[in-house]
Amino acid sequence: MTHLYWRFIAARERYPLAGSLNIKASALHRLVGLILPYPDPADVLMIETSHFKLPPGQTNPMSADGALEQVNSVRAANQWSVFVHGLRWHGLGVSILHGAPGLHDQLYTANPFMTLPPLAPGQRPRAVIGRMQLEHRKQEPDIFKKFFADCAYDLIEFSSDIENFECTGDVLKIPGINFAFANVRQRTSLTALEELASLTNLHLGVLTTRGPFYHLDTAMFMVPNPLAPHRPYIVYWPPAFGPAALKMIDHFFAPDQQILITDRHEAEAGFAGNGFGLPQQDKPTVALAKSAPKTARVLRDRGLRVLEFEFDEIHKGGGSLFCCKGLWFGPAWDLDRVLGPLWKVPDIVRPSAAPYYSVTYRHKP
Repeated sequence: MTHLYWRFIAARERYPLAGSLNIKASALHRLVGLILPYPDPADVLMIETSHFKLPPGQTNPMSADGALEQVNSVRAANQWSVFVHGLRWHGLGVSILHGAPGLHDQLYTANPFMTLPPLAPGQRPRAVIGRMQLEHRKQEPDIFKKFFADCAYDLIEFSSDIENFECTGDVLKIPGINFAFANVRQRTSLTALEELASLTNLHLGVLTTRGPFYHLDTAMFMVPNPLAPHRPYIVYWPPAFGPAALKMIDHFFAPDQQILITDRHEAEAGFAGNGFGLPQQDKPTVALAKSAPKTARVLRDRGLRVLEFEFDEIHKGGGSLFCCKGLWFGPAWDLDRVLGPLWKVPDIVRPSAAPYYSVTYRHKP
C-alpha cells in the first residue's frame, strides 16, 4: 500500500520510468481524502530582506532578456513587510528568521525546505531539507535544518548522490490529499523525486515545464477552497505544460476548478503563476502581485478574493509572493494547537531556552 498511488505521470517518450495516469488512483485519492483529510501546513516561515541583493553574473529567467536591475533595498524591504502584514491581517501565523550574511537569495524560502504532516497521530511533523542547484544558494538549507531540528521535527535528508531538489519550488501538493505535482527540470532531478517518494510516502505526478518557467511554482499554484474543501482550485498558464501534464490536471481538477492565466506577458514576466492561495480563510483567497492585473480580474470574476501586493523589487531576483514563503505546522510541541488534540505529540516539552534563535513567531488569533 505504501506506493499504491506512486507513479510517474510524465511524457513517456521523455522519461522511461513514466507511467500513464491511473484514473482509479485519483478517484481513490479523493475517497481517502473524504474519510481521513490529509493535514496541510498553515503557518508561514519567511526570512527578512536585509541581505537581499543580486550577485554578480546572476540572470533572471523570468525576464525577456535575462537582464537584472539593481535592487532598491529600502523599497524591497517595504514591499516584503506589507506582504507580511497582509498575511497576518488575514489570520496567518508568520515566523520570521533573520538572514545569514552572504546569502543573497535566502528570502525565497519556498526552495530550501518543505514540511509534511506526521505519518500518524502522536508522531512528529516532518521537514524535508532541499538541495539547491545554484552555487550561491547551497548553504540555505542548513539554516532550516537547524531551525527544524530545534523545533523537534523529524528531518528528512537526501542521500549524498542527490544534487538538486528545490522543494515547493518544484513540488506543489494538492490541498487535502497526499498527492503532489512535481517538476523535473534543472532545479530538481528525477532521482530526487524517486527518493522523496520513497522517504516520505508522498505520491507524485511528474511533469516538465516549458519555456522560461524554471520552477513549477512560476507557472502554477493551488488555492484551498474552504467552501468545498475537496474541490480546491488550480491556477496555471497552459502553454507552460505539455499534453501529458494537461491531461493529469484534467484528471485531478474538474473544469470549474481550473482557472487559466490568459495573458502571456503576465505569465512570463508578471509572475501571475506565482500567487499564493491562503490557507484557513472563510472563502478562497489569493495573494497576487500587482504586475498581473488581468489575472486578478479573472480570479475575482470566478468569485475568489484577491489581495494584490506591489512586489517589483523582489521580482528582480527571479521570484514573487509564493517564492518568499514556506509553510510549516509550527513547533512540534504546539501541534495540537494547529491540528487538534488527536495530533498532540507526547513527550515533547517546549525547551526553557526557546529555540527561535533568530525568529519572531506569531500565533494565529
